[in-house]
Amino acid sequence: MNVKQLSKKYALPTHIDVVGDPSTIIAKVVIFCEEHGEIVKLGDDAVKASFVHPDGQTVLVKTNIFCDDTLYLECQRIRGEVLLFALIWKSLNNFLVDGKVSEFKRGDIVPVLPMLRLAVDDGVISDLDIDIFSHWAFGKIKDFFIDHAELSHNVTLGKVTQQNFQRHLEQIPIFSTEYKLAVELSTRVCERVDELMTEAVAYWALRGVE
Repeated sequence: MNVKQLSKKYALPTHIDVVGDPSTIIAKVVIFCEEHGEIVKLGDDAVKASFVHPDGQTVLVKTNIFCDDTLYLECQRIRGEVLLFALIWKSLNNFLVDGKVSEFKRGDIVPVLPMLRLAVDDGVISDLDIDIFSHWAFGKIKDFFIDHAELSHNVTLGKVTQQNFQRHLEQIPIFSTEYKLAVELSTRVCERVDELMTEAVAYWALRGVE
C-alpha cells in the first residue's frame, strides 16, 4: 500500500499514532467499524462508516491513514453527534492497543435518569428505596406532565434552548438534588422523562392517590 504523506502539523487533533503494516491497520479499523456500525465506503487507505448509538445518536466518520516520519490515523467527523464521535475515537484508540471491542451501552452519552423498580409482595410494597418520589406531589406531577408534553413537541421542532430545557428538568425533585447535571437537549431524554413520570404516577397510585 502506498500511504499518502502528510505532515502531522496539518493533521486533525483526533489523529492516532499507529505502528505496523498499513494494510493490517486499515483491516483493524474495518473490524472495529463493522462491530459498532456500518461501512459506507472502503478504500485502500480510508474507511468511511456510520454509527448509531443505543442512546439514539448517529455520526458519520472517515478514517484515513497517513505517514509523516511515522504512521498515523486521522479520524474525521463528517456529520453527526460530537459526543458520539468522541466515544468512537476513544474506543478505536483502545481497540488498536488491546484488540478489545468495547460495548456501547445506553447511558454512555445521554445520562440514564433514575428508574424506580417497584416490587409488591402480597399487596405490601417491598423495602426497596422507592421513597424518591415522596417530595414530588401528585398535583405537581400532573402539571409537569402537561408542560412536558408541550416541551417535548417543541424539542422536536428545535424551539427549546438548553437553559429552558435544564430549568424544566430541575422541576423533578430527584433531578435537582442527587442528579443535577447538564443533560443533552434531545428527544431521547424527553422519552426517559416520560418513563420517569409513569413510575412517579405508579408510586402515588400504590398509595391510593389518583
